[in-house]
Amino acid sequence: MAILDETKPFKTLQELAASKTIAELLKSGKPAEEFQSFDDHEQRLVFAQLIKDFAHLKHENDYYKRCKERTPYLDWQLRTKYHGRTRSADEISEISDASTESAQQAKWDAKEAEKETEEWKSKNGYCLKERFLEDWHYSSEAEREAGQDRRTFDRELMNNRFDVSTLCSHGAEGDLVVCEYPGRMQDTPACGHSYESHREFWYKISSQLLYYRVTTIFGMPPSDENDGYKVAWWAHLTYKDGKSRLDIGDWKGHASTNYYGNAEGRESALALLNFLTGLNCPHTYDGVLAGTSA
Repeated sequence: MAILDETKPFKTLQELAASKTIAELLKSGKPAEEFQSFDDHEQRLVFAQLIKDFAHLKHENDYYKRCKERTPYLDWQLRTKYHGRTRSADEISEISDASTESAQQAKWDAKEAEKETEEWKSKNGYCLKERFLEDWHYSSEAEREAGQDRRTFDRELMNNRFDVSTLCSHGAEGDLVVCEYPGRMQDTPACGHSYESHREFWYKISSQLLYYRVTTIFGMPPSDENDGYKVAWWAHLTYKDGKSRLDIGDWKGHASTNYYGNAEGRESALALLNFLTGLNCPHTYDGVLAGTSA
């Protein structure tokens, strides 16, 4: 359907007639043949309206592309596509029992059915949430102060660190990884992926959606003073070892993060960040994907 030009609030009768004719042509099985049956005057009117509609659609499409380029990947996915809901732990348990029963009925190996169920659980949002709640907690003031001290002398913890300068994904849909890729002047980074394929952390998710998801999984973060200028919010998480720490927050309007700690904590931190920026992070309500509504 053609949309009115902003400078022309109303269509003329000819334009309305042409738009109606175009709509009828699109419904017909042979629009080209129908068009050829019109006289010259009718063809000119219809063709002129088609040009106007095409110009408007092109303008809308260009605007759509610009919006997509400027919107973080996950935010765009949640806004433009439906990704279903996440099954709860109770639903998984029921399906697990059903899978084992059906495996026995079909004389399958019950261990294979159990293995399949466990693999499914490893990707389920609610199961992952429970795992991360066991592994991570908001840092206490004492843990934060101790962490600042350890940064100056604990070489092991610093050797496993990463931040937004080394955290990226290879392609928009890829998982976040730590990648020491070089600057723009080199076409082929050491990882083997082209520079253009690298997507920084802030390309994956907006600061506001990241904050929302952090609070959905861990609850509201403790109040933290910031500079009131470049930083709007910051959340500090401590790993179960009591030493490793993952900071998640905002920097100049972008999503930001940094980690220092041991190798085990680093692996869990990367898994948590991929969970927070993925399509299986659930809201607390009824399997709703965090960032969407019921």
